[in-house]
Amino acid sequence: MIPHKTFFDASVEDIAQGYQYDPVEEKYGCLVCGKEFYKDEIYTIQDQLVIGKKAIVLHIEKEHGGMFSQLIELDKKVTGLTDPQKNILQLLHQGYSDKEIVEENPAIGSSSTVRSYRFKLREKEKQAKVFIALMKNAGLAKDFMAIHRTATMVDDRYMITEKEMDKVNKAYFTDEGCLIQWPVKEKKKLIVIKQFADLFETGVIYTEKEINTIIQTKFDDYALIRRYLVSYGFLDRKTDGSEYWKCKE
Repeated sequence: MIPHKTFFDASVEDIAQGYQYDPVEEKYGCLVCGKEFYKDEIYTIQDQLVIGKKAIVLHIEKEHGGMFSQLIELDKKVTGLTDPQKNILQLLHQGYSDKEIVEENPAIGSSSTVRSYRFKLREKEKQAKVFIALMKNAGLAKDFMAIHRTATMVDDRYMITEKEMDKVNKAYFTDEGCLIQWPVKEKKKLIVIKQFADLFETGVIYTEKEINTIIQTKFDDYALIRRYLVSYGFLDRKTDGSEYWKCKE
C-alpha cells in the first residue's frame, strides 16, 4: 500500500475508517487511492446504487479489501510492528481464539504467549495515544519536506526543512529556474529533482523526447535528470521507454 498524500494529515479516526470528509466540498476522499465521492450523489458500486458515504465505505471494502488489510501491509517503519505482532493482529482480526492461534502457529508455544502479545499490543496502543498527545502539546511545526507517496528511497535524505529547501534552491537555481550545477550530496539532489518534477503535470502522457525537451529548458544534461526523476519515483514509464507520466503525489 502506498497511502494517498492526505493519509498522514488525517485523524486517527479517519485513518481507521479509510476516508476523510470535506465539509466545504461535501465529499468523502479515500485515504488509500484518493478517489472522491460527493455526499448527495448516487454511485453504482458492484451493481448497487448507493449514496456518498455508503459509496466510499463500499469502495474501500470492495477495491481495497477493507482498511485493516491496507494498514497491516504498511511498512514496519510506519506501523512500528514486528512481523510476529502483525501476524497475531491478523489472526485476531480474523476472529481466531488464543488456542486457535497457537494451533495455526505451533512455534508460538502456548496460549499464554498469545496473551502476552495481546497485552503488549494494548500497552503499545496506550503509548501511541500518549505520544500523539505529547506531539500536539509540543506544537512542532510541520516544516519538513513532504514525502511523495511514490517515493522509492525513503530515508534520512528527507529530513530537511522547508527553510533548508529554499536555501538550496536559491543556491542551485537561477531566478529563471535554471539549474546552475548538479549537487554532490543526496539531500540536495532530492531537492533539485523535486523542482524538476514540478515541471510535469499529473495525468499527461509524455514521450521521452518531450521529457528531454522540458528538462533541457532548465538544464543541459537531460538524461541525468530524467534518470533521477524515475529512480526517485517522481516519474514512471513503460519498460520500453515509449511513454512517461508523473506519479500521483
